[in-house]
Amino acid sequence: HYGTSVFEGVRCYNTPKGPIVFRHREHAQRLKDSAKIYRFPIPYSVEEIMEATRETLRQNKLDSAYIRPLGFV
Repeated sequence: HYGTSVFEGVRCYNTPKGPIVFRHREHAQRLKDSAKIYRFPIPYSVEEIMEATRETLRQNKLDSAYIRPLGFV
């Protein structure tokens, strides 16, 4: 396969207050910043990326997980 991609490794921990995504905003922003360096835009805002991560955790009923968001061209 040929192409360019960017990715992040995002950890979610189960806590007494419920699942917490570690440094969530920083990971989402870094994903967008990495894509910008390669000059391919990610058509979603940081907030939309964060919501997609939360929804993935909800839909899969995960309290503790490792998420790998990926952007590619």
